[in-house]
Amino acid sequence: MYGLAFRYADLSQNGGQRTGGIRSQPTPGSLDRYVAAVLKGHEGPLDFTVYVPSGYDSVGGSPVPNVQATADPGQIWTASFASGQERWGVAI
Repeated sequence: MYGLAFRYADLSQNGGQRTGGIRSQPTPGSLDRYVAAVLKGHEGPLDFTVYVPSGYDSVGGSPVPNVQATADPGQIWTASFASGQERWGVAI
């Protein structure tokens, strides 16, 4: 879900500059480069948040950009974009 949310945010907010302009052919490695650049402070994060269960908001002790841990079962595995103006949900 994180990769899909990143791709959508890049296309809708950034013109696909990171992932490429062709929707069906994302640029390989773009997600890894984005995470590294945001964590190093080389660029600001895109405006999206993916909500995950508590404990899944970091990898190897490093926080994952655009991820927020929540204990709310109705919010887990959902995403928001544009300061919450658009939401993706998962029906369980």
